[in-house]
Amino acid sequence: MEVEPFVDKAKDFRSWAMRYVIETDDVSVTICTQMFSATMDKKNKNADELLAQYTIAMAAFKLSDPVKAKDDNAAQLAGMESMLRAYENMVKVKPKTKFAALDELVKRRDSGELKKFVEGAECGKGETAPVK
Repeated sequence: MEVEPFVDKAKDFRSWAMRYVIETDDVSVTICTQMFSATMDKKNKNADELLAQYTIAMAAFKLSDPVKAKDDNAAQLAGMESMLRAYENMVKVKPKTKFAALDELVKRRDSGELKKFVEGAECGKGETAPVK
């Protein structure tokens, strides 16, 4: 999903994975609106796919290591990093889908500041949308 975000079955897989995250009792993730709201701008042509990538990656992170699953910031960071890798690959295929807010997050990641940004968002304390 990160490497080939527009592959033929990508949409079907995202739908299946999102449905799993929503319906399962095995994992619960939180969509941190403080970090993600700019990404959901109507002008971002890949917003839905990126939200799904962020959500699925957080769930995968939590499912892969029950000890780390308790660290919300680590899960948020894993989701953001996965989303940004997918975004970069989307732009390679469709350059006109570049989006300034995501380019800013890529810069933060590349400069080593993404973790600090995630921690500063205090996702457990502010506006969040739990996904069961």
